[in-house]
Amino acid sequence: MRPITNRLLLATAISGSILVLFSVFSAKVLDYYGIGLFVATPFVAGLALAMVAQTPWLRPIATVCAGSLGALVGSGALMLLTGFEGLICLLMAAPIVGLFLLAGTILVLVVQLWRGKKQAASRSPGIVVLGMVLTLTLGMSAEPMLARTAPLRSVQTRVLIDAPIEEIWGAVVEFPPITSPPEGILAYGIAYPVSASIEGIGVGAIRRCTFNTGDFIEPITVWAPPNQLGFDVAENAPPMEEWSPFGPIDTSHLDGFIAVERGQFQLQEQEDGAVLLVGTTWYRQDLWPNVYWGAISDGIIHRIHQRVLEHIKAVSEQGRASIPRTGV
Repeated sequence: MRPITNRLLLATAISGSILVLFSVFSAKVLDYYGIGLFVATPFVAGLALAMVAQTPWLRPIATVCAGSLGALVGSGALMLLTGFEGLICLLMAAPIVGLFLLAGTILVLVVQLWRGKKQAASRSPGIVVLGMVLTLTLGMSAEPMLARTAPLRSVQTRVLIDAPIEEIWGAVVEFPPITSPPEGILAYGIAYPVSASIEGIGVGAIRRCTFNTGDFIEPITVWAPPNQLGFDVAENAPPMEEWSPFGPIDTSHLDGFIAVERGQFQLQEQEDGAVLLVGTTWYRQDLWPNVYWGAISDGIIHRIHQRVLEHIKAVSEQGRASIPRTGV
């Protein structure tokens, strides 16, 4: 039992080291966060774990879970305690990293079962692991040169408001501070809206949406009171405040996590007298695989929309909106 335990500990340490080293390589050398980091790296780490451990098929599920979990938690803890990465980003990356880490480990175990342990087990796993690491290094180095522009994504959120459309328009253009504490994911470091103000009236006016991390600067491009307000985003606020034991940290991937390009509010009067307020944001995020990270960023933006729209609803229905701006 002791040789198996020692081998599993060694395999877990090697697997975790691969995760940490290639995270540093991606961030500090390549300055690129792509499929190589979030898919290929954990997959190779899982392959290495199973190849070095070479445990018999007596308790494969327990072995896989223990080794993979140990590598995932250990590497994450090391990056957190050294101030290399923040807690929120580690938690967001954990599902996809853990999935491919486990997939790599299971693949080796399945091959062992299919071919028989004696035939499948490598007599020199170190050489094989080194070859995989070198291949991963070359692949990750090439990925930034093959990168394409992140797709433009859109998120739309709706709310029904029982108030005059002119009152709602005034609250859309600029609204008083939101005093309620952030909820859900916004309470854990994600940037959240606080207030909105505007300088000028009509197309060309500058709307300033203030978040807890800074201001979004929004030149007005569509001014059609009281039905539509459209704007570009000339300047983005930081998307989050990362937490670590050493206080807030600034990691390079936050600069491209959510880059908003434009937004729009539409107000539509309903037959029953209520007003449908629709908020839409168009943005890009440059982490890959885009399907995974895009789903996370879509959810974040939807939650931001909800905070703003629910505040506009409350302000409008209570009649506390600013004087409606209807100039052209």
